[in-house]
Amino acid sequence: MNICKLPCLAIASILAASIQTASAQDMSNGPAEDPPSLWALLNPDLIVQRALQSGIMALRSQFDLTYGVMDVDLSGSRIGISDIRAWPLFDWENGWECEIAIDHVSVRAAPLNRPDLIRLNLRASGVSVPSTCLPPAQQQGLRTVGLTGISAPLVSIDINYDVASAGAEMSMNAEIDGFAALGLDAEMDYLWFAIPQDGGDPEPVVLLDRASLSVENLGGFAALSQMAPPQVQDPQQSPLLLEGMIGGVLVEMNKGAALTPDQSAFLKSVKTVWPQFLQTRARLVLETQIASGEAQYLDFNGYASDPARIFADLKPVLAVAPAAVNNILPTTLLQQALSGELEGLSDADILRAGTAFVSGLGAPRNARVGAALLQSLAEKGNVEASFKLAETLEASAPEAAYDLALRAAASGQIGANAILNRLEARLPLQILLDRQFDVASGVTLPAGVSDSVYGLRTAARMFHLGQNASRSYLHAYYWALSGAAAGDTASSAILEDLDRWAEARSPEDQALWDQRVDEVSARASRDWISADMPARLTSP
Repeated sequence: MNICKLPCLAIASILAASIQTASAQDMSNGPAEDPPSLWALLNPDLIVQRALQSGIMALRSQFDLTYGVMDVDLSGSRIGISDIRAWPLFDWENGWECEIAIDHVSVRAAPLNRPDLIRLNLRASGVSVPSTCLPPAQQQGLRTVGLTGISAPLVSIDINYDVASAGAEMSMNAEIDGFAALGLDAEMDYLWFAIPQDGGDPEPVVLLDRASLSVENLGGFAALSQMAPPQVQDPQQSPLLLEGMIGGVLVEMNKGAALTPDQSAFLKSVKTVWPQFLQTRARLVLETQIASGEAQYLDFNGYASDPARIFADLKPVLAVAPAAVNNILPTTLLQQALSGELEGLSDADILRAGTAFVSGLGAPRNARVGAALLQSLAEKGNVEASFKLAETLEASAPEAAYDLALRAAASGQIGANAILNRLEARLPLQILLDRQFDVASGVTLPAGVSDSVYGLRTAARMFHLGQNASRSYLHAYYWALSGAAAGDTASSAILEDLDRWAEARSPEDQALWDQRVDEVSARASRDWISADMPARLTSP
């Protein structure tokens, strides 16, 4: 069987299409030019563009589709398509009149050097969907609120998924001209899919940290209010009316049972917030109240049979502003942080201000001020500050970031080892080893670590992985030499892993590694003899 058959045919088709396109251009633009080089034909941007064009041509078998310009930039992990027009054919009376228009769509993925991150940032601007693209019932609904179609200046979808932790952040936003701006945000501690034992469709496995749905009025409330009872629009009468309406639905959901505390809290928030909204007619936010650090498992099958559990798990409440506004730094804290006069501020306040400045959440981003605040805490051994500062400095000051990440990782900070791994691919070996050695030299190992093979192996593993000790490859090598000498295969495997890691680096780094390993080996031999390890490890 020729395993290259399909891939080779695909590549040949792309190359043939490229050559034909170049030939056609030569014929239309005048005298023939030099043919493109093989490297030009194998340009990754062009290959991806050809693949996308093939996909678009396949879509045309389902509905008519055109576009203006396609821009592919693999180095920036970005694809852009302009002037999209689509004519899907629907089977209702005026479905043939549907023409969907999108001025521009851009899709950005994670950088190619971040295989640990899955990212999708989609932006669609100038989206126009006439009412004829919707079924007749929905068309009537649009006309009822005074819309002849959906016009969205901007639609965005952002998904960030960390492969290592399976944590995810999702955000979807859309603006509908003359009606409303919609936003959906969610943070998940864990997200993946499980295949049922009966072989059915995959089911999502979600540990939810936070979720919110916001609706900002852009004129839609005026249209909707015409269909609502007058009492609903009266700040004085609406709470009692809503209590009866929503309370009745919840009691029915409970099959006649009284409201649960979480349902009562939701109903109370509706009665309180709705009159406030009537005063401003600006925004409504439905948000979960899951306790920080206690991600909630979502049992979708259970919710279908017992909807009341949704309130117990998610604890939703209605508000006029998202809870995130509570993270906005107060003016007094902003002034102190910007002035650098931190006297009287607690470490928690300094960490809050520093995090806000480097992230741009809670205060306008000011990386210089934020880094200085976090540095003052990192110098005092604050692990969280060290980690956040390492994230901030990773691109601009990799050496300093590596030192901070070493200390954070040694204290068990999640995500710190990922920073170390990324920086180790960029920094010279000498800097890595020196930073590691300096930080690890201050580590105090458990008493009696050299009294058993298990202790030797444990010390090697601690320094190798950076668990309960700062990562240091030379320290790990030192302890693994002793463990391997005692016949421990796990210690021998650590030595092999470290040697293979060094072999993958530059010839200069390999030479430096061999030199440092010779020094460590000499010291391990001296200590092995002076501590009389043969007698210590063989004694009962």
